[in-house]
Amino acid sequence: MLRAMRIEATLLKDELRSLLESLLPVRIALDKNEPLRWIEFGKLHALELVPGHGARIVCSAKVSWPLPVIGPRLSVRHLEALIQPYVRSGDGGEVLAFKIQLESIELAHVPAFVEREVLRLINGELAQRKGKLAWKIGKTFANRIKMPTSLAPVEGLQLHVAEASFQLLEDRVMLGLFVNHAFVHGKPTSHDELEDTA
Repeated sequence: MLRAMRIEATLLKDELRSLLESLLPVRIALDKNEPLRWIEFGKLHALELVPGHGARIVCSAKVSWPLPVIGPRLSVRHLEALIQPYVRSGDGGEVLAFKIQLESIELAHVPAFVEREVLRLINGELAQRKGKLAWKIGKTFANRIKMPTSLAPVEGLQLHVAEASFQLLEDRVMLGLFVNHAFVHGKPTSHDELEDTA
């Protein structure tokens, strides 16, 4: 019989910053048909949690986008981006997805109108990847945990994420999971057999 339990994980802002610092740098391909179009988020300089919106980051960056005369590699002086996490249901269960939008970018040695166009083009490509940058929570926690033979006839614990939630506050983020669980029983074991397998 399935039973439900709630599991909640909380990351304080400083812990989230430490996690992001260990994650970066990360490069995102912007066009699968054009290998020279990509953006790489580098060293984290600042993190702000904005309830109702997402996590705003300021970081170093590298951008590759072929432009006439200028070439593909663009020198980035400053970049701000908003990361918006949200929960959705997928084929494999609950998914924590991330939408990324550049709020501002400052490029070296290019006019302002080129900056604005590069910002528009990159955000257009990132918008098409909404939902593809994701953690498949349902698959991660869809598991059958094997039990020691000393607990016979209990063979395992089956887990399934029924629902997930995500909340972002000014000083922390919280991931909540409603997990259905059930113990899997096998053939009853005699007392003598139990002693032998202990």
